[in-house]
Amino acid sequence: MLGLGALNAYFKGGGRQVEIAGRLGAGVDVYVARDVSLNVEGSYMLPAQSLEDYQIAPLLAGIQYRFGARSAREGAAAAPQ
Repeated sequence: MLGLGALNAYFKGGGRQVEIAGRLGAGVDVYVARDVSLNVEGSYMLPAQSLEDYQIAPLLAGIQYRFGARSAREGAAAAPQ
């Protein structure tokens, strides 16, 4: 994943600052059943200019359930020719 956005920072003593920030990351989904997958994602956010000290690197993990949807493989295999 590659992105560009804004970082909105609020400070304890009051005040706020908004800066442009870039984000780079990757993730993976592993299906453990037809409609259930485990996922892991990591990314790195790099703010520009005066907020450059607020770099973050979140690591996320989760479980996903697909309600009533067929997987892409099953849909392609079942499609009439």
